[in-house]
Amino acid sequence: MLVNYLAKYADHPLLNEATIISAPLDLAACSKRIERGFSKLYNSYLLGSLKQSALQKLHLLEDKLGIDRETIQNMRFLHQFDDAITAPLHGFLNARDYYQKCSGLPKLNQTSIPINLIHAKDDPFMTDEVIPNFKLADNITYHLMPKGGHVGFIQGTPSSPKFWLEMVVPAFYDKFVSSIYYQDVNHDRTLARN
Repeated sequence: MLVNYLAKYADHPLLNEATIISAPLDLAACSKRIERGFSKLYNSYLLGSLKQSALQKLHLLEDKLGIDRETIQNMRFLHQFDDAITAPLHGFLNARDYYQKCSGLPKLNQTSIPINLIHAKDDPFMTDEVIPNFKLADNITYHLMPKGGHVGFIQGTPSSPKFWLEMVVPAFYDKFVSSIYYQDVNHDRTLARN
């Protein structure tokens, strides 16, 4: 979502920099990934939450989409929910159309601000299709870590864990905060002289 925003408003984003962690940059690939292996747990959790929310709003969905309780209850995969509810509710033809138009990967190089993009190879939502296989624009710093899970990035031991994100994310912003601080100090000095 953030990549799409930054690409769409590249000329005037409301942000100066951004960090994007464990983003499902290829929605179709990620949707397929969570249907396999250990990742099925995430599919069950996410889909269960979405189905519960949809059932609470069933009267609205019945009118707008012509969907019924049984159809929602019988959904087993996220792409089924996206095909029947998410896509048509937001003006897309189907899940494929939604995934294609909303995936951030093809839009990465349309962004203009500095971006710190972080993925882990062992992310249960991750596939190799999410890894950029093209030259990234100079404004993008890409970290592909061998381990990290989905937004975890914990290293060390259970008794002495080290949270890698707590080190790398602030370091990315330090250079920008420092330059802003020095600009403000110089601006304040100029005002004081006048």
